[in-house]
Amino acid sequence: MKRFLFLVPVLLLATNTVLAAEFLVPAKDGDPNVSTSAQETIRNLYAAGATVNINGNSQGDLFAAGGVVTVNGNVEDDLFAAGGNININGVVGGNLRTAGGNISISSPVGQDLLAAGGNIAVTSKAAVNADLVVAGGNVVVDSEIKGKAKVTGGNITINGKINGNLEVIADEGLTFGPTSEVVGKVTYKGRKQAVVKEGARIGQIEFTELKKRGSAGVAGLAPFLLVKILATFAAGWLTVYFLRRRAQIITDRIYRQPWQMLGLGLAGLVLTPVVVAVLFATVIGYYVALVLMAWYFFMLLLSCLASVIFTGAWVIKLAKKYPTLPLTWLSVLVGVLVVAILWFVPVIGWAAILVLFLLGFGSVLRHTYDQILESR
Repeated sequence: MKRFLFLVPVLLLATNTVLAAEFLVPAKDGDPNVSTSAQETIRNLYAAGATVNINGNSQGDLFAAGGVVTVNGNVEDDLFAAGGNININGVVGGNLRTAGGNISISSPVGQDLLAAGGNIAVTSKAAVNADLVVAGGNVVVDSEIKGKAKVTGGNITINGKINGNLEVIADEGLTFGPTSEVVGKVTYKGRKQAVVKEGARIGQIEFTELKKRGSAGVAGLAPFLLVKILATFAAGWLTVYFLRRRAQIITDRIYRQPWQMLGLGLAGLVLTPVVVAVLFATVIGYYVALVLMAWYFFMLLLSCLASVIFTGAWVIKLAKKYPTLPLTWLSVLVGVLVVAILWFVPVIGWAAILVLFLLGFGSVLRHTYDQILESR
């Protein structure tokens, strides 16, 4: 059973050959930044680093994650970018999905644009050929949207033309600039009326006032949150107690090779469903696909625990100045509490949890792969 279970990630890693994917991560103990030249043409690239600069064109999909991500080259198909600061300057032929602290999009998008972040700017150069879905603290949309748009955030400003319907939920306020135009229906939920500047071409606004947040909702969630915290702590503590050596290896690898693990986690998260879909499409791969799905969900669970354990150990290491990551019940408790707090921080907190999860997923995959090699 052990050998059969470890056969599953081999299928996952083998898909980089089938899909002609390339992986770009920092060299071990080397420069944490990665980049491609403007003359370099790539295909289905997965890149992760402290600073990621993609200057060449991509003949396929591009996945990039890092502290600062800048894409200057054109992407033929889909682009997924996650990081602290994200700048998209190249044309995206397919869908653009991005999440980060500060996001700036200054190039046309061939299909849908989905973005989540702290500050999001969709400039006038970023014409979106299909639909727009955005969630952020401060959102500015200056470009033309050919389809419909859904925008959620704190302060939202619309300066471009939206050809379809517009749905807005704004906690702070909604402003239509003088160059804004909405062809379709406008539905707005907020705490105050929208501001429509002179020159704006906006029809009837269907406004629903949002009431002030009360404590009843939070109080109602308290039992559920308490149970979740206790369950996660129990699972994490059992993992540390019975699988301490494996947990230490996984968390140490996250600490020593964060960008490699981030890139591997991103690749694994995206490629596994693709492999499952391909196997389901064949007759002989049907049962393998079922096993791969079960393995995938199991790995997701382990990765959540790994990210929690690492977070707590890392915080304690910084606070106590320990030379290594301490794996104790206190590490698990601190990790659970930190992640729980992050859940209540919109957008940025969720982005941090996503990054922590990808780190854990990448390290779990790498550890599984090492076990395959040892068992041969």
